[in-house]
Amino acid sequence: MTKWINYFLIFLSLTFVIQSSEETNTYSPKLYEGIWPDFCSEHLRKFPEHCSVKNSHSISYCEELRESDSEFIVDKKIISQLSPYLNSIPVNMNKCSCFYCPQCSNQVIKGSFLKNCYEDEEDDLIIFEDEFIDGSDEEDDYHFEDYYVQPTSTVNIVCYKCKCLEIWYDKNNEDNSTYIELIYDQWEKCGQNSIPHGYFDINSKKSALFLEQHLKYIQENPTCKCYWPYRSKLACEISDTVYSKMSFLFENSYLSNLKNTTPPAFDFPNPKNPTNHDFLCNLFINSFFYSQYRQTFHLLANWEESNNPNTQESISTLNAIYAILPEIEPSFLTLYSQCLKMHPHPKIFYERGLVNFCCGETFDALDDISALMEKNHDDLPAEIFLNKGMIESEAGLYQDAILSLTQAINKDPKNKTAYFERAVAYFESGNFDQGLKDYLASEMRNSKQEKSTLSVDYLTGLAAGVKKGVQHGLGDMLPTWGPILGSGVWALSNSPILPVKVGTAVVSCVAIAGAYIAADQMVTEMRDLVTNWDKLSQKERGELSGYVIGKYGVDVFACAGSVKLMSAYRDLKKANSLLNFEIALTDESQRIALKAKYKGIEKHRKDKEYIQKVFGRRPYQEQEIRDNLQKMGYTIVSKPQGISDNFITRYSDKGCGIAYHDPIKPNYEVIRIMPGNPHSPNPCQQKPYIIHTRDGKALNAKGEFVSPRSPAAHVPVEEYVYLPLK
Repeated sequence: MTKWINYFLIFLSLTFVIQSSEETNTYSPKLYEGIWPDFCSEHLRKFPEHCSVKNSHSISYCEELRESDSEFIVDKKIISQLSPYLNSIPVNMNKCSCFYCPQCSNQVIKGSFLKNCYEDEEDDLIIFEDEFIDGSDEEDDYHFEDYYVQPTSTVNIVCYKCKCLEIWYDKNNEDNSTYIELIYDQWEKCGQNSIPHGYFDINSKKSALFLEQHLKYIQENPTCKCYWPYRSKLACEISDTVYSKMSFLFENSYLSNLKNTTPPAFDFPNPKNPTNHDFLCNLFINSFFYSQYRQTFHLLANWEESNNPNTQESISTLNAIYAILPEIEPSFLTLYSQCLKMHPHPKIFYERGLVNFCCGETFDALDDISALMEKNHDDLPAEIFLNKGMIESEAGLYQDAILSLTQAINKDPKNKTAYFERAVAYFESGNFDQGLKDYLASEMRNSKQEKSTLSVDYLTGLAAGVKKGVQHGLGDMLPTWGPILGSGVWALSNSPILPVKVGTAVVSCVAIAGAYIAADQMVTEMRDLVTNWDKLSQKERGELSGYVIGKYGVDVFACAGSVKLMSAYRDLKKANSLLNFEIALTDESQRIALKAKYKGIEKHRKDKEYIQKVFGRRPYQEQEIRDNLQKMGYTIVSKPQGISDNFITRYSDKGCGIAYHDPIKPNYEVIRIMPGNPHSPNPCQQKPYIIHTRDGKALNAKGEFVSPRSPAAHVPVEEYVYLPLK
């Protein structure tokens, strides 16, 4: 027994050691390298002017500090604003660099000598000449002995001075006088562990809100250190990935011009003569959560798209920017999941939900947002309810979406996006009049028209292709009660020429699908379109693109896991919704037809649900099935000649029809007689038809095997002849 108790105590000790080690682990993100000296939160709060740096060379001034000369200045306003939270920032292992001289009662000034090197041919050594950089024009009479180091162009020698001294003190120089050594010995070093004070750089103030959001989260969840890159391995890896990718882009793309814009670009830092490293530090140093990185990437993409005159180069850069998100998403999902296990918090449910939504994992996103709502419902901002409503709408939960979006509007009545999204949900649920009211309230109708870069041939070909694709649609594989707006093709198939917004969105979807979807995962027509794009004329591109959409629906571009394709897919859905609203507003006959269509669709959906729930797949007498369908308003034609009387009869599981099954092999031979649905988007299903399958393969009117999805598989009842198995 004693032996097992000892083992248990050893296990507890090891667990404590491991946990303690993890709590004190520090990492070295590339973003944090070589740009600041180290200061504690107390000195940053009390003496921000002593914690500023010139030219990234670890030079600090007191009275000599001139803001116009400094590359790094601690922003007093940020320090003041965030002062209550400073103690929440975890320390690193470096000590505060502040000295204090009790003799002259002043902070010690830190200076830097830049040493220019040359090679000593006799000794094959590198010798450095003196050049002092202190922010003033006065000559300094301090001289160094030669420093022998590895070959380089310059080296910084850090020196110190208080008001007691007339010359600078270098603790590595043996030539210092006894008096200087005596003064140095009296200096009091702070010695407290430091924090990365780059968070408070005046050039990072554009992103100071990100830091404040993180610090408020830490106040509510004080045990969490998951998102500090120098305290969390995963956060460090995310930061390094972003830094490496963005460094390459800033060196090899038009983005290099961003840091030199005059006047400075709105929403971006504007340091004086920055290196790429300086600029990236100012840009990303305060990014901790996925939503913050994503927002910064969107700002960069918008700037690139608006300013780069070279369209092809701009597209390449945009692709590279958005390609970073899929690289960091798995790490963020892992990080968020680990965090929620250790110290759950509503914000992290929201963050993980956002990652899932961007990746197209709609129901996972909805689970996370719902968990957030359960934990903290009353004080949530409008943005949370808006995102929840958008996710619910995408999942087809339109009534839930309406409730969530109404809450978003109640909290923020000026939120035009919420009105538009609620308009979509109302429209999809059949409340067309309220949907149109919300659409008008969203002011999307008066939004700026997009400049056309597409030819008329492409746009007319696109419209023609949609109509043709609808005629060769998915048949029974595509529910006739599917979404009307975003994913449906009602408006697309009723327009002689499609708007620029739709055309642009389709081109974007095709291009991104070609880059992100493997060829063996594409439908045949999509693969042909992507493969032969450069060989096709504008009209042919439009026709084939439209055919894919008409046949398979807009959802053919929905690809969970690809953020960029999901974004383009949602842009297409929005453009499609706008077109639906415009047609419904401007064409009364179309609006009346749409209401009738929806009424028929809803009846068909409810009848099918009733049949499946009450009758299922159990066999019934043929006449009983016919009588029940007749009462529901469906007329089924007589049984075609040739079908044996001993065939089993059931309700069709595909709609409100009757199915005949071979009694020996019930699933081998099936003949389904369908009443037709005049409101179906598929012309082949609008009149009574028969589908005859053997071993899962459909037969056409001649008894030849065809695809179950093809129009030929939907044989009009007047053309059907039962051909027995040979």
